[in-house]
Amino acid sequence: MSRKMDMTVNKLPAGTWNWLKMNETRLYDAEILREAEYRAEFTGNVGCRRLSSDEDFFLGWDDIETGMGKDIDILGEEIGANLIYVKDSSNTCCNKGQADTAVLRVAGGRDKEFAGFYIYANENTELDVSIVLDRDSSDSREALQGLLAVQIKIYAEKGAKVRLHQVQLLDSKTVCLCDIGGLCEENSEIELTKLELGAGEVYTGVHVRLKGEGSRFNSETGYIGEKKQRLDMNYVVRHNGRRTTSRMKVTGVLKDEAYKLFRGSIDFQPGCTGAKGDEREEILLLGDDMVNRTIPLILCGEEKVEGNHGASIGGLDEKTLFYLASRGISQGEAERLIAKARIDSVSSRIPVAEIRQRIAGYFDSI
Repeated sequence: MSRKMDMTVNKLPAGTWNWLKMNETRLYDAEILREAEYRAEFTGNVGCRRLSSDEDFFLGWDDIETGMGKDIDILGEEIGANLIYVKDSSNTCCNKGQADTAVLRVAGGRDKEFAGFYIYANENTELDVSIVLDRDSSDSREALQGLLAVQIKIYAEKGAKVRLHQVQLLDSKTVCLCDIGGLCEENSEIELTKLELGAGEVYTGVHVRLKGEGSRFNSETGYIGEKKQRLDMNYVVRHNGRRTTSRMKVTGVLKDEAYKLFRGSIDFQPGCTGAKGDEREEILLLGDDMVNRTIPLILCGEEKVEGNHGASIGGLDEKTLFYLASRGISQGEAERLIAKARIDSVSSRIPVAEIRQRIAGYFDSI
């Protein structure tokens, strides 16, 4: 099984600043050889199985847009996807005041692999899904130049709530493609917590369509770029329904010669009267050699809406460094502690203690 192709990914919904060449990203000779291995744990009535072509749960997976674009669909079409769902919505943990949960650990970095997960939340159910992309620890040999592509699609029926926690801890030699798309019906919600902490090259996209009235999207993303890492991100929220709300918060740390490009778009479509969208990025720069690029974008096809966006960029101030130095903390350790505090503010949203401990262990290695 092999799929190799040139790809256009992370394309802005409307081109801007063409001369800066940031509207999209081109990837060449991307190749998939096999399906990535994963381990899964479930509580409540959550199930996971291969998605069949005549799936009776929901036939519109192909219509759910994703942040990286249609080329990821093509790249992984020979692999297929796994369906995560509530087996009996009349007997869910949600009806007992708790969420049904799934924890998936995807190992990557030794080959060119693809994993697909489609999350289906029935009407008025509540589903927690944690997906960790981690280096393959089953082999003691030195890590190879691998590629791991993961696509996640979410469909939330009326009144449903999906919490997705996605953590990337791959080896620095690995190229990671992580593609997310979601569709919300009336009064449903998708809540996303996302951490990018490894991989030499990271290309990731999120696209959520707020179709139903009163639907919501809330996300918090954290990242650290160090050495010569490359991070290329594209987040889009499309407001279709009336009184829909979205909030995107991104917190990042850049050091050494890292490169980061973040595109954050709020798209108010005609008819989304009363919609509200907010997008913020906070970037801590530790050094002088990194490259930081940010594109905040608001598209407005409806008058009675409220949209806010912006970015805060800066380094450690002298007063903070002096205060920490007076307590015997070196500048290097101070930078590590402050970077960890920023990531902790995001990882604290993850309900699985083992995953939070794994994130904390990452900082012991940097």
